[in-house]
Amino acid sequence: MDSNVLKQRRSAKASSPTRLFILGMRFKYRDTVLNELARHGITPGDDTPPELAHQFVTDLHLFEIRKLKQQMLAGQIPKQEYAKTVEALRKRYPVLALPVRFWTEDD
Repeated sequence: MDSNVLKQRRSAKASSPTRLFILGMRFKYRDTVLNELARHGITPGDDTPPELAHQFVTDLHLFEIRKLKQQMLAGQIPKQEYAKTVEALRKRYPVLALPVRFWTEDD
């Protein structure tokens, strides 16, 4: 395979498709979504792609789940309570149940 083709493929994978596609676009987030994001300290601008905000919330949720697991393994959370604790955490992130395509309003 030609080395130029390989370089193009690598650079295409490395660049964010969201950034390339959404450059200069504006988004009107639904008020309910903004309220839920604000609960977690996330305040996307009108130029923030919903996919980026969604990924940030997902990463935060995963971080908290991993922290709970570490606490359980350290004996800070009884194993019998772990499932309930994870469920309570999941309920603090209802915005993740909403598909990202519904995070914004159509103009």
